[in-house]
Amino acid sequence: AEVSYLTARLDHFGERIEEGQQYVKVFKNMHGTSKVINFGAILEYHPFVIPDFVPGTRRKMSPYFGGGIMAGYSMPTLESDLGNWESNPSVLVPAYLGDSFRIEYCT
Repeated sequence: AEVSYLTARLDHFGERIEEGQQYVKVFKNMHGTSKVINFGAILEYHPFVIPDFVPGTRRKMSPYFGGGIMAGYSMPTLESDLGNWESNPSVLVPAYLGDSFRIEYCT
């Protein structure tokens, strides 16, 4: 069984965000977080001895069978220091308003 939790703070900085480039002010004022929970179970069956765990065993192949189920839940957030992005989408980069970015899931 596995349960994992990840949290990350997301800010734009570094060489990709340099003065003089388009949307620098927008990117520098965007902040977000991401929280992800994963859980599930996997069962593996090794019909042969696993060579890595038995000294002196040399085998070029160690087949196994596995199966299981995993699930994940993501909780992203988005903020802009330039204003409320939900009521004023102009504070976001236009590419973030396309079909690939679903703003209805971010709060």
